[in-house]
Amino acid sequence: MKVIWTVHNLAHHEGADFIDRLGYRLLARHSDLLIFHCRRALQGFHRQNWARGVTAQTVVMDHGNYDGVYPEPRAALTVREELGLDTARAVACCVGQIRPYKGVETAVEAVRRTNDVQLLVAGKVHEQLRPQLAAWQRELRSRLNVVNHKN
Repeated sequence: MKVIWTVHNLAHHEGADFIDRLGYRLLARHSDLLIFHCRRALQGFHRQNWARGVTAQTVVMDHGNYDGVYPEPRAALTVREELGLDTARAVACCVGQIRPYKGVETAVEAVRRTNDVQLLVAGKVHEQLRPQLAAWQRELRSRLNVVNHKN
């Protein structure tokens, strides 16, 4: 069996420990092909000495896209109305995987300081952030610039 590893990231988003790094090295050594999405990632792989003892072929291949996976874009007014957002006010968005390193707390702090901007947080919330996000929702729910929308 051939082993192909797409080295999407050089470490977990929340950081890697000794066991993770050891696992990366072992996986690299036992892979037949390593795919990187950019030259910088390949260079980082070599800088971290993961390439030591690796005989796998390496390929730099652009990251794919999501054409045809998601619906076509719609008018901003339509989306704002569907989400219950004020169509006349600016929207700050934290969209995608809601993870600790993405700075949601910065967006929340900005919304605390103004009534001119609405905050939209949409995506799967990382377990580490769930208690904090719940606290932010309770704190900001009564304000006009926060909408709690669930499908």
